[in-house]
Amino acid sequence: MFEAARFGDEISHTSALGGFLIGAALGIALVATVAIATFTCGFGVALLAGLAAGIGGSLLTAAGEAIGSMFSSPSGTITTASPNVFINSRKAARVEKSIGACDKHPGPVQIAEGSTNVFINSVAAARKGDKLTCGATISGGSDNVIVGGGTYRYLPVDDEIPQWLRTTVDVLMAIAGAAGGIAQLIKAGTQAGMKAVMPCALKFTAGFIAGEVASRYVIEPVARRAIGGLVGNPVDLTTGRKLIPDEIDFSLPGLMPIEWSRFYASDLTVDSALGRGWVLPWEQSLRRQGSFIYLTDNQGREVPFVTLQPGERIYNPHEQVYLVCTEGGHYLLQTLDNLFFYFGEVPDSNTEVPLQRIENALGHFLHFTRTPDGTLTDISATGGTRVHLHYDNPLGRLTDIKRVVDNQAVETLTQYRYDEHGQLTTVINRNGDTVRSFSYAEGLM
Repeated sequence: MFEAARFGDEISHTSALGGFLIGAALGIALVATVAIATFTCGFGVALLAGLAAGIGGSLLTAAGEAIGSMFSSPSGTITTASPNVFINSRKAARVEKSIGACDKHPGPVQIAEGSTNVFINSVAAARKGDKLTCGATISGGSDNVIVGGGTYRYLPVDDEIPQWLRTTVDVLMAIAGAAGGIAQLIKAGTQAGMKAVMPCALKFTAGFIAGEVASRYVIEPVARRAIGGLVGNPVDLTTGRKLIPDEIDFSLPGLMPIEWSRFYASDLTVDSALGRGWVLPWEQSLRRQGSFIYLTDNQGREVPFVTLQPGERIYNPHEQVYLVCTEGGHYLLQTLDNLFFYFGEVPDSNTEVPLQRIENALGHFLHFTRTPDGTLTDISATGGTRVHLHYDNPLGRLTDIKRVVDNQAVETLTQYRYDEHGQLTTVINRNGDTVRSFSYAEGLM
């Protein structure tokens, strides 16, 4: 996933439509069969039968669609791309500007999805897995160039199963229920007379259709909300990952305050000063590899940018930040409120260059002192505020942060303790109180 897309790369459609139609046919047959088998004069029985049939029919339709979506077949290629940006000697594909020729849809279709962070000719770069406006997916891509960032839908994308078809199936299922009741009505009418069974038939049909409709439009949405409500923070429902947003352990006021916070996400594999999954704001870095520069941000995410020439800068609208390359070839990030994150020179060696300094528009700063291997030892701020970091742990974890005055430690601001695997278990405040405790199973909180 996220392999760079290029001119001539293949696009594919899934078999979701075929699977949906097969599932719908089975579902309609089920609804009709249940209606025939459960024909009775009781509204309540009919309602329950309709509920059961509706749920069963929906499950069959959804299962058919899900199974069909697991299979795909080629449906065309990308036919236009960037005029001057090349990947593996082939023109790079871009959102909106690049066109695909799809066998299943007349006329050209545009690439609709792309990276949130990497832009080519001022539009988002396209990757393997991104969609076109017809609903097809880019299925080909570079075998050695990755374009990262999130995925954003810049143009509307057609569902592979049109909404009118979904609505038609819903209507047909209701008709199937009514038809089943009518079939039984005719059968019963021949035996007892149509006039005698008509009230029962109307009552049954109304109950059955009500149950079938309720199962589709009431019970299913309520169930989804109920299931979602069982899972609360700090779990991201969209990804299933456990999150602990920035927790502040201490704050030192000043012209440039030092606000010390932690961030945790269970899907992070970084091995930071606090252990796996944890990130400190100062653990940001840049690395350069070929045509791209990758930012590791204060949440451990990797945000790609294109490499810049001296004097150039590029804006990322989703991160709302500029990447700047100075006339001297040094890299920095600039936020919209003019906060500057300085990294320095970033060689094309795929080596992480850590954050060196944060400065605001007034010249107030935080300066980071590091060992040759990049380990942070001190943070100094405008006005003489300074903290020193201690790593008294066999695995090299951060254990103590102390405020320093005239080169003397005068106060322990926070302490961290770990288990035998180097995972953060305890946070102790400046008063010596345990304020946070964590436990882990197989490396995950």
